Amino acid sequence: MQTYLFSPELFPSSAAAFVFSIVYLLWPVSEIIGGGIIPLFTPRRSPNEEERPRLLLLIFISIVVSLSVAFSFASAGIAMLPSWAFYPGIVLMVEA
Repeated sequence: MQTYLFSPELFPSSAAAFVFSIVYLLWPVSEIIGGGIIPLFTPRRSPNEEERPRLLLLIFISIVVSLSVAFSFASAGIAMLPSWAFYPGIVLMVEA
């Protein structure tokens, strides 16, 4: 019995569901490192220290909302993309 983080029906294959789950789980780690840790060691130009927590909160909220909308649309079958579109999407997630 395999346990999936996301419903395998949303992906072209079970391997694609697994790859997406790994990328999805590592994505917050990269955001924390890139947006939270690295700026601590670089000179501050902008935003100033008072604005930084609000901007991080805005980034977090926008990620949660966009993923919620995307998974809701996918589960409901709204605006489904062809299965080949999964692969460029994964490349963009890893590259960005």
